[in-house]
Amino acid sequence: MPILARGVGDYQDKEHPKLSCLFSRLKDGQSPDVLFITCSDSRVVPSLFTQTLPGELFIIRNAGNLVPAYHIDSTEKATIEYAVSGLGIKNIIVCGHSNCGAMNGVKHPELLIKLPGVSAAVNQHGPHISSDKSNHNLDQLIEENVLQQMDSLKSHPCVKEAISKDQLEIHGWVYEFETGNVFEHDANTQKFKPIESPFKMNGMTFSFKVDVWTALAMTLGGSMLILGVVAINPLLIGVGSAVTALSLSTMLQQNGMFKNLKQDTDSSCVAMSGAGIS
Repeated sequence: MPILARGVGDYQDKEHPKLSCLFSRLKDGQSPDVLFITCSDSRVVPSLFTQTLPGELFIIRNAGNLVPAYHIDSTEKATIEYAVSGLGIKNIIVCGHSNCGAMNGVKHPELLIKLPGVSAAVNQHGPHISSDKSNHNLDQLIEENVLQQMDSLKSHPCVKEAISKDQLEIHGWVYEFETGNVFEHDANTQKFKPIESPFKMNGMTFSFKVDVWTALAMTLGGSMLILGVVAINPLLIGVGSAVTALSLSTMLQQNGMFKNLKQDTDSSCVAMSGAGIS
């Protein structure tokens, strides 16, 4: 416990002041975009490997990142409902992890003899090993469990409704804490593939995700800007510049570009407050 007390002191003296502006805003409410469902394992720290700030992840944790079906009363059921219907969450991520003890217990039930609560939970909500899958390794079982919990999420009416209205997406991840790699399930290939930064070079191409309307707006704005320059028309130049800037801003937001900017802004706010500027 002394090490935790020292940690609290260091946090209060050094770290919390850096985000004082952020916490000042958060006292008025939260609006996270992601419900993150993962294991209670101490080696799994979602805010660390996603590099997210307070207020960005709404989190459920339990042994084995399990999602009980809707007909079963559980704290998970209440939390999912609050996240989707109360907070308007846009994404749910079910995240398993390497060397999961709960999944190892599914593969080797004898390990859970002295843990009846864990045994009951994984037997009821976890993946079941049939005879043709008895040779599955632990990594395969961890992936299968993620997929099963994603399916279980769809038994919840609020989730089903939000998906039908294109207001919610469900993602499956596996975090490999030994390497820091994160793998996401690809619905097209039915395989887990490494997640790459949206700003990482692939040859000469950045892997930005841009929706159709944003792409059309960028094209229109660029065309108007070019025509304005050619025709020496200030109105076209002004409108074209505005449309291009707005669509570019939208694209960057869609790809998470403003996260670091937001953190820098909070730090700058702290610095200005310390200098007597408000």
